[in-house]
Amino acid sequence: MFAADQSTASGPAELSGLKKTPYIKGGTTLVLRFADFYSGGYNYSVVNNKTGEKTTGSLRSKKGVLMVNLKRRGMLQANTGYTMEIAAKDGSAKVTTRYFTAKALKDITITQNADHSLAYSWVVSNKKAYTGFLAMASRKKDPVQPEIHEFAAGGYRKISASGLSEGQWYVSGVAYRTVGGYRYYGERVIKKINYQKSASKVKVSGLQAAKGSHSAQLSWNAASGASWYIVYVKPEGGSFTQAANHVKNTSYKVTGLKSKTKYSFAVRPVETRGNLVRIGALSNEDSVKTPKASADVKKISAVFNSKDELSVKWKKVKGAEAYKVYYRKAGQGKYTALGKTGKLIYSLKDLDKNTTYDIVVYTLSKDQGKTWQSPSGSNVLTLKPSEYIKKNYTRLLATKVRTIGYHKWGCEYTTKKYSKEVKLAYVNYKKFSSKTKYLIWVSHYTQQATIFKGSQGNWKIIRSFTVGTGKASSHSPRGIFKIFRKESGWYYNYTKELYISHYAGRNSFHTRPLYNGGGVATSTIGRPCSHGCVRCYNEDARYIYKNIPIGTTVVSY
Repeated sequence: MFAADQSTASGPAELSGLKKTPYIKGGTTLVLRFADFYSGGYNYSVVNNKTGEKTTGSLRSKKGVLMVNLKRRGMLQANTGYTMEIAAKDGSAKVTTRYFTAKALKDITITQNADHSLAYSWVVSNKKAYTGFLAMASRKKDPVQPEIHEFAAGGYRKISASGLSEGQWYVSGVAYRTVGGYRYYGERVIKKINYQKSASKVKVSGLQAAKGSHSAQLSWNAASGASWYIVYVKPEGGSFTQAANHVKNTSYKVTGLKSKTKYSFAVRPVETRGNLVRIGALSNEDSVKTPKASADVKKISAVFNSKDELSVKWKKVKGAEAYKVYYRKAGQGKYTALGKTGKLIYSLKDLDKNTTYDIVVYTLSKDQGKTWQSPSGSNVLTLKPSEYIKKNYTRLLATKVRTIGYHKWGCEYTTKKYSKEVKLAYVNYKKFSSKTKYLIWVSHYTQQATIFKGSQGNWKIIRSFTVGTGKASSHSPRGIFKIFRKESGWYYNYTKELYISHYAGRNSFHTRPLYNGGGVATSTIGRPCSHGCVRCYNEDARYIYKNIPIGTTVVSY
């Protein structure tokens, strides 16, 4: 008997013991087949749990089936719960069922095993929407109560031969989700089979397995009379499970195997005559031990390398000793090796800029004196270099910019400067603005300041120079500021700093410390060295002081 759905409703009794079969037909129609509980007829209602929209109607007595087409009634919404209630016209009893309109099952596969049991499985198209499945088998296509019905957590169920008799059967599956203690039923998938308990005499011989990276390539002799084959796999210490069904050829590649693991394989022939399906005996077994091989690259993306060349990039894969990049014209034929690298980036400069390509990356690892390639490769990156560069050039260049890193042992920075293209891409892609026609960017990572002239999204470089920002113990402030005050200099007992342009409190652009009598007191520049200000060469500090107006934006990053 079907398990009863919970109900908190008061009033007429809920007939929890009533035989009923709920499912959605064609993605639009709510179906409930039920045993009659009242001869005087019924009233029914269907409510959209999301909007509260309601439709009602009535049934004749002894009908035993209710079908409500939500699409025809203008109530159909995807991924939505519906509550259906059928009540006796005299108000003495009622039945409540619930439905959920999300796609769930793509297909059902039926297999008759050597022990004459039936194994049926289904492909789940929406694992997030549903929590379980109701698997059913019946002599009739649409029974109120199927002879065999079982709840399953996954997409596989086995029916023992003891519950089956020879002849025609209908096997179906209905997905359901449980919310707030209520079970919501989804769309049904149904398949008809002719069941025979006699096994086929067709045999398979000559099975051989060759190991691959996370895979095994199987081949066997054709069995006379076989319509197709079932492939089985068994890990060491485990039991055989089905790896593939309806294999038409005499070879098959089993994928998704674990590294450094021993597997055994076997094949069954299947004989079909009309609607009759007979399963043959298991073939000889063959075994392989998979090599130590790294997993696939998870994701590749387009970037620009240090030479501003369009490249493909990925994250490191544990155990990979190298990587191999393949390409082909988009959607056409086999992939061709483009190159091999030990790095996590590879230039696409050798590809024609005006051709659209599919790019994939595989990992390489060594074991047993041989190099093994990962099973299926990364995601496919499809791009036309010329179009991609034109569309993404500014964005990709801008992503190369980074800021300084501060650690207990000091600062993480570089003496290598950004190219002109990277600088322009950064300030224009970020759409920095300024109240004046100037903008200053202080790059803490490269220890360089750049002055731009123009407007938001259209800045041009007019001057770049080396600076010294705050050291690890006295960071220069990072953020967006503006020049708000200027001083000719700061003077001490023996030293001075000239051309002071304030942009963040006491943090300013100014010269290196100079002796009052002339000469440079502290020559350090080009690395983090100050107490938070931006040290400049004399001519650069003077340029800002003389030429850059109050209100100019300072990007400190």
